[in-house]
Amino acid sequence: MGPKVSCNFSVLFCIISAIFLIYGISRIYQNHQVRRERNFPEQNVKKLTVENTSPSVKQQEIVTELSTYLGPGADGEQIYLPANREHYEYIRNKSLLHEVNNFNSDLVGLKRILPDQRPEKCKDIQYPSDLPEVSIVITFREESVPSLLRTVYSVLETSPDRLIKEVILVDDGSKDEFLKAAVEIHATNVDKIKLLRNEQALGLMRARQRGIEETGSDYFIVLDGHIEVTPGWLEPVLYRLVQEPNALLTSHIMVLNKETFEISRGDHDIAFMFFDQITLNELWVKYTNDYRAYRNGSVSPIPYGIVPGMMTAMRKSFFLQLGGFDPGMEIWGVEHMELSVKTWLCGGVVEMLPCSKIGHIYRAAPWQSFHPHQRYVSKNMMRFAHVWMDGYLQKLALRVQHKSNLSHWPDPGDLEDRHKIRRENNCKPYQYYVDKIQNMTHNYVPKSPRVTGVVRNEQTKACLDHATIGGNFVLITYSCTGDSNQFFVLTEDNNIRVERSWLLVIPGSTKLKLLRDITDWSGPEFLWTFENNSTIKHTVTGKCLTENVRQNVTLEDCVNSRSQMWKWPLTA
Repeated sequence: MGPKVSCNFSVLFCIISAIFLIYGISRIYQNHQVRRERNFPEQNVKKLTVENTSPSVKQQEIVTELSTYLGPGADGEQIYLPANREHYEYIRNKSLLHEVNNFNSDLVGLKRILPDQRPEKCKDIQYPSDLPEVSIVITFREESVPSLLRTVYSVLETSPDRLIKEVILVDDGSKDEFLKAAVEIHATNVDKIKLLRNEQALGLMRARQRGIEETGSDYFIVLDGHIEVTPGWLEPVLYRLVQEPNALLTSHIMVLNKETFEISRGDHDIAFMFFDQITLNELWVKYTNDYRAYRNGSVSPIPYGIVPGMMTAMRKSFFLQLGGFDPGMEIWGVEHMELSVKTWLCGGVVEMLPCSKIGHIYRAAPWQSFHPHQRYVSKNMMRFAHVWMDGYLQKLALRVQHKSNLSHWPDPGDLEDRHKIRRENNCKPYQYYVDKIQNMTHNYVPKSPRVTGVVRNEQTKACLDHATIGGNFVLITYSCTGDSNQFFVLTEDNNIRVERSWLLVIPGSTKLKLLRDITDWSGPEFLWTFENNSTIKHTVTGKCLTENVRQNVTLEDCVNSRSQMWKWPLTA
């Protein structure tokens, strides 16, 4: 992608100035331009010299002898950092803006091409030469400049030019003038890049909606601003959209390390993204062994519970037919759940493509800082549950969002337009979605639980809760908040569950334990009863849950004391 022919002298002067502004490490950038066809044998590994890291600090005070291995740079060379710990910490602390190591990011460069991550079976697939073009929408807010530009150039340099109609950048109210100037310079001087600015932040989902509505092709792909794609990522997506026009797709998303920017090599057929049917919180669930055996190493599309929001692909007209993102939802969160579930229910499929590989930096979403005291995620969850869930599951999910009446819950707002979309698209009952997912995984879906809700001790008035201590999940008591981590379920099979964890007594002992994300909770060590006298008794040992010391829950002989009595569910 070269500069536009219309560049004049003033623009060129701005470009030259911007190079010094954007890349304080100009010599490194020159040394690290991508050489696509070049391999770097180990004997050619060399140490680097860093110049002009900061105008306010002398170079020799920052970089001494470079000997700390970091990882591969843009062209395959190994990067080293100062052996002097004080200098290293200085660089690291100065470089952690936006939760990524910008110093190391500069060393990596903007136009590197990641290694081909595809399974060998994918490399043998021949795709049609007449695949349609696609619009790429990249939303960002207060993003790291190198990470964002590497996202853009990763798409442009790795994808066939004929398949990319445009790259639409949506700046959702960034205030960083350095970021805004850098992005504008690249958008002005590189073909196919279009920049949209929201002067006032609209929130992630509305920013994405604006970008999608501006696209000029029949298909779109939405990306976060801290992603890098790998060779061969695009063709499987477009081919599948042609095969399944009502598909919602995502790539197999691997992890880019936010310190070293190395990409992981995770398996694509172990687990997939879903959400808890009680709390509506995201979780990863494992495929059953039977389902993995059925696939037998296939690289064909895999059905998914929900797509992760950082990469979604869809036919534009079908997206709009389903109402796009819910305009009544606010800022960030749940929009990918809503889009995925209604796609399944309204005649589409949701899939991950093992032959399409991209890397993503996992960092806190910049939209999370909006209105920290506003319960917008709960509002979004309530809108989703009201419109797309049905029956008992809907009632249970709404009850959790209502915080068991312990605190005020937000008004979900007008839902008529969303209900109309469901009616007009002749969408299936919610149980259809649950059945689709249950066919692939062992995951608890409540049918007729015996007791649900917050559990309060009669003696201390504290509530059952759970915490992570020493890497283990531990049952505790805590001040009653009514949050989902205090919402306990005594299942129809007499198991106790809280969020993704199951309570058991270690066989041969009286030691309590919470196991998380397990696939089998059928053993006798998991069996409990909630007695008429308000005690919670372990079936095998016959002992009772006891608040022994403040915030310490143990299993003791049942003596009918107030420390062993629990109000469950707590409703006031």
